[in-house]
Amino acid sequence: MAPILGFALPALGICRSFPRDIVFAPKKYFNLRFQHLYTQQEILRLSDMTKHIFQETITGQLYLGPLKLLHLELGATQPLHKVDFDKLSDLARTSLVKSSWYFLWCYQLYLKTTLSKALPRQGDREIMEGMLSNEVDALETSTIKRCHLYLQAWFLSDITDGSGTFILPEA
Repeated sequence: MAPILGFALPALGICRSFPRDIVFAPKKYFNLRFQHLYTQQEILRLSDMTKHIFQETITGQLYLGPLKLLHLELGATQPLHKVDFDKLSDLARTSLVKSSWYFLWCYQLYLKTTLSKALPRQGDREIMEGMLSNEVDALETSTIKRCHLYLQAWFLSDITDGSGTFILPEA
């Protein structure tokens, strides 16, 4: 945006160092009608995702693949807007979908998808959710993520006995 604003603002008769908070402010605060390219890009990407996923096009399937991978990496079964970006972002690879997740999280937006799993048992918990509630450090978090991916275990019931009180030896 810097080169564009460096040219556009003086062309409009405005100082090139005009505060960016005012340049990109909402219309109700008398903005200059500039929309940040990042914001515009993310809005268009989310719009495109929604449209293609809803219409079940090939492009929609191409969006669902990275979304599923992100859910798998995070060990999250809930929608992205409910997953804490600040706590779990280190677990996910850098991608366009992660960028969209960050945008959703920052602006408290909601992207509705069919990607969710029901709890297999009453009182069950996600492994990664349990890890977050116990405030595990970064090294342990990374180790737990690798184990959860290797074992293909989402819930505690996937690695415990029938009563849910003991972790299985193979896990």
